[in-house]
Amino acid sequence: MRTASKLLCFAAVFSLATGIIVEQSGARPRSNRQASDVWARVIIYDVIPGQEGTLERELITGISDADIRRYGIINDRSLRNIDPIALQYASYTKFSSAAGADRFLAARTDRVKDLVRRTPESHLVQLESTYWPRGVQSKPKGIEFGYKEVGQTAHLFLGLPDPNYGQEYFDALVEVKRLSVRRVPQGWLGDDLLSDNSAKQPDKLAPYSPRPASATTLSVNYAEYKSFENAEDAYLNRQNSDDPSLIELQRVFFGALQVPARFYIFKVIANR
Repeated sequence: MRTASKLLCFAAVFSLATGIIVEQSGARPRSNRQASDVWARVIIYDVIPGQEGTLERELITGISDADIRRYGIINDRSLRNIDPIALQYASYTKFSSAAGADRFLAARTDRVKDLVRRTPESHLVQLESTYWPRGVQSKPKGIEFGYKEVGQTAHLFLGLPDPNYGQEYFDALVEVKRLSVRRVPQGWLGDDLLSDNSAKQPDKLAPYSPRPASATTLSVNYAEYKSFENAEDAYLNRQNSDDPSLIELQRVFFGALQVPARFYIFKVIANR
């Protein structure tokens, strides 16, 4: 990261941490976004107590071979929150087109409407890059890691950066993942980085949680580890790292968020 960019990063962190308002001419869009042809639909389901088994069966068996062809599904993962009290499930489904992802959303939400406490939160994002022990895939196909495997731990991160510091945020995120490739944490299967292709309004970004003050680009990080212990160790090792570059990048990354990130931990219960 160039020196000038680092200085802007520190300015972002300082202003957000102290409440100082930095005068800018407007949001600074990302200038180097490169996305693949793979789209992903992230859906979060808050299940009605007592309907967990029914919803889980729907997520596991609700997609046929005909559906895969109809919607252009590349891969569909069904996820269960590791905290049983949360009564929460999610799906992480990759598609060959945004249109297919939209048609799938309508069909899926209709089938689960009587099993959930509220309308499922959903986000359509585009796969930008994949990071795994083999290296960095700048043009991912959507099946690089964990394809059709079950039982692994999945992390789902939803971040809403301040649009004035979006470039710095995404630069820091990418650099952190590159460092992960070099460190190769034990049990790490891989990370997908995804985002919107345009800024969305606050109510579309966070319908049921603290909303950002302004429209921005949703940032999604989906990662998998062989076990929860592997995931926990990787996080602790990163937090306790004596690598000054990693520590600096994490401060920039979290400091550029408009509201605290949402971070979920799931178990993969179906994967086809």
